[in-house]
Amino acid sequence: MNRSASTLVSGVGAAEIRLKRIAAPLVGTISLILFLGIAEYILSTFAPIPDPYQSYKHRELNHYIRATFPANFRMITEAEPGLPGLEGQRQFSTNNMGFRGEHLHHPKPANEIRVFLVGGSTTECFYLDDSEAIDRVLQNELNQFRGGATRVKVYNAGRSGEALDDHLSMIVHRILHLQPDIIVVFSGVNDLTKSIYGFDYLHYSIERGNSFSLSTLLKFIGTEFQIARRVHSLFHRTGSQSERQILENITQVSNYKEKVALRRAAKTTDDKPRLDLEPYERNLKSIMGTAKGHNVKLVLITQPSTWNGQDGKSKSWQWMLYRNGVTYREDHMDAAMESLNRVVRQTATQQNIPVYDAAALMPKTSAFIYDDVHLNVRGAQFIGKGLANLVREKGLIPDA
Repeated sequence: MNRSASTLVSGVGAAEIRLKRIAAPLVGTISLILFLGIAEYILSTFAPIPDPYQSYKHRELNHYIRATFPANFRMITEAEPGLPGLEGQRQFSTNNMGFRGEHLHHPKPANEIRVFLVGGSTTECFYLDDSEAIDRVLQNELNQFRGGATRVKVYNAGRSGEALDDHLSMIVHRILHLQPDIIVVFSGVNDLTKSIYGFDYLHYSIERGNSFSLSTLLKFIGTEFQIARRVHSLFHRTGSQSERQILENITQVSNYKEKVALRRAAKTTDDKPRLDLEPYERNLKSIMGTAKGHNVKLVLITQPSTWNGQDGKSKSWQWMLYRNGVTYREDHMDAAMESLNRVVRQTATQQNIPVYDAAALMPKTSAFIYDDVHLNVRGAQFIGKGLANLVREKGLIPDA
């Protein structure tokens, strides 16, 4: 072989080596991207978890309704060990309109009687399965003895942290357009919390946009993906959280022990919690007037709690006594909650509106409520069945 041919062969061999050096990492990179893409699709489709920074990223999704669940949302939730009346994993899902319940057809079919539940986390039943939540219990009970083609469909618009002004907005701007026959409003504890924090019921307060550091913005971008959210969760379990995150974040696996730890560490005050009864009554009357003006039947539910009860297990899981930097006494919080419930009863009597008095009927024990106010499986059964009996007794829905 002459020198030029040898040089050519040598050059070809060197090119092959360079090509192999480039190809190996390129193939590896492409394979990794494909793997991550497939993994992201599977996780987001079959096992999504919520964005840990959702409340910071999206503050003004809707100027009329403060917060809603997305349509066709699905999550597997899990109660931490020992939470009274709950164990194992459960499914929380929403329909095509972002409510718990079956597919919602619009306009309403002629053979459907449509009921909406509106409220906060007690209504939402986040850690209860779709089959166990109040809406499903109520729907099953109301349809149990029905004949003919007409069926009752119950949709749950409950959302953690929502109070009466939020319920009014949801009813006016969304639910009325979906042709409800009955609206059930289950309010109380979040209005008490808003009172304690001095909420502006005139809504003059303007929430300013926040300035975020580059590292925070990168976290926001990263947690748009399910894989990054799981990585965040691994560090989040062992890392420190702010008090706001512990109290407000709704986690896939419940974190009530952390909330209880905050309550126990805080100073107990003898001061009574602040109450805003007049705005509460005005918002109630606004809901009543709206329902009447649209010929929609209305039912109210009073807020039960375990406060000031005798069940030691309930007391060990209470965390909502901690508000605004202090822990309030059980008897004072119970009295404050009863004041709001009294407004519900009195206002409903004046307007001839039926009330399911869960606060008076439900025992203050962990048999029905797993912490301060949130229902376990038996609690949802208790209220769902009791509410169904009231609806039938008042003739709000015909038997057939």
